[in-house]
Amino acid sequence: MKETLNIETYSLFEFCQKVQESILQGWKFDFESNANFPTMFGSMLVCGMIRDGVPDVKVEVVPEEVKEEAKEEQVKKVTRKAKVAE
Repeated sequence: MKETLNIETYSLFEFCQKVQESILQGWKFDFESNANFPTMFGSMLVCGMIRDGVPDVKVEVVPEEVKEEAKEEQVKKVTRKAKVAE
């Protein structure tokens, strides 16, 4: 899985600072994609940078076993009616 970082600025100085900071964090230019290729639109500078992301990982939750001594049992209360002589 690839992560994408978009950089958009109106200043060449700011663009260079952001690109340098991104490269130091492990990002690289994506020269294979038209959408991410470094481009200038009038005075706006844009580019998309990529880096390899963490692969999707399946997480399986396994419940812990309940200890026998920790189990509580519900006791059923039984009441008896007394017979009344008439």
